[in-house]
Amino acid sequence: MAVALYARVSSEEQAREGFSLASQLRSGHLYAELHGLGDVAEYLEPGLTGRDTNRPEFQRLIADVRAGEVQHVIVWRMNRLHRNLR
Repeated sequence: MAVALYARVSSEEQAREGFSLASQLRSGHLYAELHGLGDVAEYLEPGLTGRDTNRPEFQRLIADVRAGEVQHVIVWRMNRLHRNLR
């Protein structure tokens, strides 16, 4: 696995902004296909806030990047990874 697709949405955001995990996944897979990135592993966080980095799939993604198993990370928006990127 060299490419990871991380998708997260809190139920509050989904209701307010109208984007879903499914739409994030469609966009991410399309991006990977258009850029010839190959197979994509999915890391999904439904209903979790971006303020807390102790999200299970986020931690798994970080571990896989550190282990060299993931070289590319696709996200719909940067704030899907974390609300405050500093």
